[in-house]
Amino acid sequence: MQYLIREYRRDDPEDARKLADMWNESDKAWPGGFTHGVPLSAEHIQQWIGNASRLAIFVVEFGGQIVGYGDLYAQKGQNEVAYINLLSVSPAHQGKGLGRDLILTILRRTVGLGYKQLTLHTWPGNLQAVPLYKKTGFFWKPDTSVYMQNFIPTILTLPIAQEFFARHDWYRTFRRDLSVQPDDQRWKGVPVYIYEWEADNETLRVVIDREAEAVTAVETNRLSVSCSIGCERLATGLRATARWEIENRQSQPVTVGIIAQGEEGILPEVQEGAVVQERLTLEREYRLHPQARPSDANRPASKIRSTLLVDGMPIELGSGVRILPAVDILFNGCGLYCGKPERVTVNLRSYLPFPIRGRVLVEQFPGLITGTPQMPFEIEAESWSAVTMVVTPYESGVLTPRLQVVLEEALDEQKAREVGFEAPLRCRPKQIALRVLDTGKVLGSILPESNEAVLENTTLTVSISLQGGTLRVRHRLLDREVMWQEAGSLGPPFEGWQQVPRNFSARLKESAGASTLVIEMPTADDPQLILEKWITLTASSVVQVQWRVVNSGEKPFSGKLRVTTGVPRNRWIAIPLKEGILHEPVEGWGEFPLGYADLPLSESEYSEQWIAWEEDGRAVGVIWEECHEQEINPQQMCHDFIVPDVPPQGSFFLPAMYLLPEAGNWRDVRRWWVRLAEPEDEVPSSPPVVSLTEVRLEPVPLLLLEDEVQVSLSVYHRRLKSLTGTLRLQSPLAAFRKAQFVLENVNLKHPFHEQIQMVSMLAGNDAFAVQAVLDTETTSREFSLPVLKAGDLRCAFSVQQDGEVYVVDNGRMRLQVAPHFGGSLVSLEADGVNHLFSAYPEPRPFLWFNPWFGGVHPVCEELWSRILEDALFTAEPFEVYGERGFPWKGVR
Repeated sequence: MQYLIREYRRDDPEDARKLADMWNESDKAWPGGFTHGVPLSAEHIQQWIGNASRLAIFVVEFGGQIVGYGDLYAQKGQNEVAYINLLSVSPAHQGKGLGRDLILTILRRTVGLGYKQLTLHTWPGNLQAVPLYKKTGFFWKPDTSVYMQNFIPTILTLPIAQEFFARHDWYRTFRRDLSVQPDDQRWKGVPVYIYEWEADNETLRVVIDREAEAVTAVETNRLSVSCSIGCERLATGLRATARWEIENRQSQPVTVGIIAQGEEGILPEVQEGAVVQERLTLEREYRLHPQARPSDANRPASKIRSTLLVDGMPIELGSGVRILPAVDILFNGCGLYCGKPERVTVNLRSYLPFPIRGRVLVEQFPGLITGTPQMPFEIEAESWSAVTMVVTPYESGVLTPRLQVVLEEALDEQKAREVGFEAPLRCRPKQIALRVLDTGKVLGSILPESNEAVLENTTLTVSISLQGGTLRVRHRLLDREVMWQEAGSLGPPFEGWQQVPRNFSARLKESAGASTLVIEMPTADDPQLILEKWITLTASSVVQVQWRVVNSGEKPFSGKLRVTTGVPRNRWIAIPLKEGILHEPVEGWGEFPLGYADLPLSESEYSEQWIAWEEDGRAVGVIWEECHEQEINPQQMCHDFIVPDVPPQGSFFLPAMYLLPEAGNWRDVRRWWVRLAEPEDEVPSSPPVVSLTEVRLEPVPLLLLEDEVQVSLSVYHRRLKSLTGTLRLQSPLAAFRKAQFVLENVNLKHPFHEQIQMVSMLAGNDAFAVQAVLDTETTSREFSLPVLKAGDLRCAFSVQQDGEVYVVDNGRMRLQVAPHFGGSLVSLEADGVNHLFSAYPEPRPFLWFNPWFGGVHPVCEELWSRILEDALFTAEPFEVYGERGFPWKGVR
């Protein structure tokens, strides 16, 4: 039999079954597991495949089974970078080159689709895979854990490389250091990835500028061309030199034309031509404008793009420089109070290679008195400093003055001259936000320069990034982030990881006591289909989030909205299952819950629509009104909401979701759910709390009427990850016909039940505990199971009236009930000791009570209420049979 790499058949249930089998067999090969002990089914695979958009899915088939998997993904709208989302080979088939063959197949498809770069993520301890990735052209980007980039798709399409690859296989002739470490390579002062091939005394060397993500130099036996700019980053206002070098390694001269242009105004256009006998070096000085916009950290650096025509053959080069502000202003905003002078600290960071002296200027702004319009500073080379300004706001709201750094004097003139610094240098102004708080008022602001929109009250700061749309809730008193939420995505397929976050717009709507930010997020597939996110904050500690689907197109839309909400940290989680509130630590007996397929997805499997995370005496929660499916992880939760048909030129509001960043515990979150979600059915005020794993002798508590009985032993494991192990019962006061049991695949859907014979060694009536020891592969736990041994039912049991008092006596316990004394139980005796403190037969003063009855008696509203003092109580003996069929006698 031979291995066959083919495309996965997405609509074939048999392929889904085979792929599920492969992942189930591969579970233990992944750190922490892939399925986490919950076997995947064909239905799971079909849903998983359908939820994400992939360019291609390849599988390895052997003997009618799937034994390998690799997929190719690209962010919508991104036409240069593709991504390997997942790659795996079944453990029994590893070491046969299947991972390599999958990657090479994916690379060929990447080239065929026109992408220039292939990327993936892995982990540092993946000692087997990292060398494989490097051998197939991936480089480990420094300062990541672990992001790998592969520029083979770019290199294979270079005209200058075609001659080499026409004679030699690129994979077999590729020379590469396969060390499991970051690839921190440098060339002419800039970070690069260097690709080298060698075969039959012929070489090919391609240098990739890591910041530009483009070819910056190429060398062959016949020719060497390069463009270097001498630095990977440059502060605004400074000077650098771009250098083009051409080396002709042939005996005949070559004709060279150079056309170059810099992005972001880095370099004026360059056009030069020459006949090169041996070498040509061309230099052009360039200077960044003092107010040039800094580079976006999420995107490649600004480039000098060069096209070299060598005897008519085009060679495209890209050399990147990351633009940095000469001195950056860092200010996270602060809360001020109207009419009160405040000292505000503004941090400064210098990217200049020499110390500098300057001033920070504050723009005059309506509603703000500036006591320090100019703030002098000195700052060391590439260091930090700060200035303090005094401001007095006389209007509430968000004030957005601009600050500008003016650099007046270099404190190391020689270094300043070397980089072309000229004083004075006025840096790009930066807008800051001063939020003037007013009790009971919410402040809203949109700051396009910072790509941020903010809502704030006296307790919370809710910020939304306009790059990617992530919402973050910060608790002002705790001074830390307490919740986050992704933008949301329409599908399926849903938009996955964004290599380059998309830009969104925002608008602010204000009403009495509330502010709402509306984030407009056109979908990547169809810009006429817009997802709006409405975030509303009032003076309370509740954030309301609602989504609106706006269809401006010509076709109706129906599907789902996927939203992920989470917390940065937590220790406990509370989940309302049908049986009760599952309240468990997220770590301890293994991580819980493990996400997909560990807890039910369908909302119908849960009793209520909320979840809570707890830590250090505080809780945060999420409340929703209705959803289709929910996936719960230790620190996040994913909701799928149904979006019904939205007609062309129509819109639809989905039910609201509520974020609770401040609660005492899960019970507070649940109270908010009752208030906000307004459930139609009456809900219990105190639902039972259940454990993740529970061992019972049923019914609970177990009541023995005879020495030898048959009881039910049950094990409940309230998750879909199965429990496997052994259970032992032991007690000095009981014996079991069978005391050890094998547990296999016990989970939420399949509890363990077995009837067992139990013999009590206890002579009289009393209570004791049976210890149940549960041993699994990694842990051992003990459970204490309560048992009550009843007295002889044939013993004397009487209910008699003794004057005004009724006496209930079963031979072990004696009760006295005095109806005329406020309907009180005045005595509870066992072994001759009365365990009640009563004023019987006459009420009397006690502490702040007067009259005081004591014992056990009914009250109305408050303990000190006197409403029942003169009430007339009557009594009579009665007998009733309980749920287990036991007779109970007493007084009613």
